[in-house]
Amino acid sequence: MKIPSRDIHKTSALSTVTPEDGELLIDKEKGVVVIGDGVTKGGVPSARQDLSNMSGINSEAATDGPSIVLFDEGGAVVEHTGLTGSYDHTGGDYEKQFTSTTSVFTQDDADSKNWVRVTSGTYKGAMAKISEYVSGTVVLVHPLGWSADMSDMAFEIIQHPVMVVGAGFHSCIQANNSGHFCVESSDTFTGDSEPNMTAFRMTAGDHGTTAIRCVVKSMGYYSVTAQVLTMDTGDIPAGASTAVSYSHADVEAAVNATSDTQVISYVADTSGDSDATTIGFLALEGFDTAFKVFGSPAVDPGYGYKVASGSVTDQTTEFTTAGTDVDVFEADDDYILIGSDNTFEVIQLNLATESSKNCQLELYYSKAGGNWTALTAADTSEGFSSNGSFYFVAPGDWTKDDEAEANGDITNAYYIKLVRTYSPALAVTPTESYFKIYASQSAGMQIRGDGTLAPASLADSNAVNNSLYYSETQSKLVYKDGAGAVNVLY
Repeated sequence: MKIPSRDIHKTSALSTVTPEDGELLIDKEKGVVVIGDGVTKGGVPSARQDLSNMSGINSEAATDGPSIVLFDEGGAVVEHTGLTGSYDHTGGDYEKQFTSTTSVFTQDDADSKNWVRVTSGTYKGAMAKISEYVSGTVVLVHPLGWSADMSDMAFEIIQHPVMVVGAGFHSCIQANNSGHFCVESSDTFTGDSEPNMTAFRMTAGDHGTTAIRCVVKSMGYYSVTAQVLTMDTGDIPAGASTAVSYSHADVEAAVNATSDTQVISYVADTSGDSDATTIGFLALEGFDTAFKVFGSPAVDPGYGYKVASGSVTDQTTEFTTAGTDVDVFEADDDYILIGSDNTFEVIQLNLATESSKNCQLELYYSKAGGNWTALTAADTSEGFSSNGSFYFVAPGDWTKDDEAEANGDITNAYYIKLVRTYSPALAVTPTESYFKIYASQSAGMQIRGDGTLAPASLADSNAVNNSLYYSETQSKLVYKDGAGAVNVLY
């Protein structure tokens, strides 16, 4: 059918008319057919094959199939077609078992992550990725939303698409042998609306689940690496710290745990039998300290205050006792004070309610006369949006103070002030459960970069039995035996 020239328009001209319901017009500038519905001014434009005229895509997944399938040049590569099969969700010899009536499957289907695609009938369009080869007639699959047995399915086997997004909230990307998947920021990332450029969040619903799994087959090639993390620090200020990798385990909710319950932040494992030497952790040359343990015991802050709307409230009991929770940082410029009779270098935070956003905290340390000086610290809580800690080096000019900036006196002590600088309203403001502080980051054991060992430095009264340490009480290297007797070694 040829559309008359009178129905061919420029985009600007179309924007002034409302085509009748079912009327077809041509937008010659965009090169698309415009369909009238009798309501929309300018009509509803159809999509170009390359989607270049689309400002957004809204695609609903087909039943047990994809909402988006992207292929490389040339489209789908069909390896086998004209096949018939069935799917057993849980009742076969295996779970998620797909069976063909003819022998067609090979190990390469699983290795290459080929897909089963239903071509006709009730389940037309349904897709499943082949995950494991069993035999020429049986494979195991990762289906798109399939939740029940299916039979008499006409299907074909296709090579893995570049990207599949489909039913059951499944998404899959294939880089093949020379592709590349990249997430990057081409500009300076500020984290104004979200502090993490890339985030993986999972709430486990069963034992043995994994948030991120990286599986690499090196196939005999050497210098193959499963994961590489690099950081260029730039010119970080004095007293600051930064981490290439950080692991945090929050055990606050483990109320039924006992002393034999283990929560492990890092596990190195190996398997198989070989003459190769396996190494659990390797620190290469250049480190001042290869391994360090923060050895100070956790203690309650001696003092705690909340300052909001110009009012100072003593919250020492609430800040040191779980269950007496206090809302904090309810408005921009609100702050809290954590204090002690002695200097300290770590503030550990335990929250009853996490902030919905990073509170963008600034830290200051006390100076006599109500003066405060900015303090550089590492914040693993991301501004009270999760449990974590603040790490800093105790300033040499840190002094006690008994004056808050707001009206109200405070007990004379060493204080750290944490100030909210996030100005928009928070949907959820944080609620503290309790705080702990640690006197020093340097009291623990160290293995220096040259391999020499510096033992933990402790007072005899703080050391547990059966431990080797440097005694601050006796200024000697000692061993405290199982009976609690301290034996001088050197």
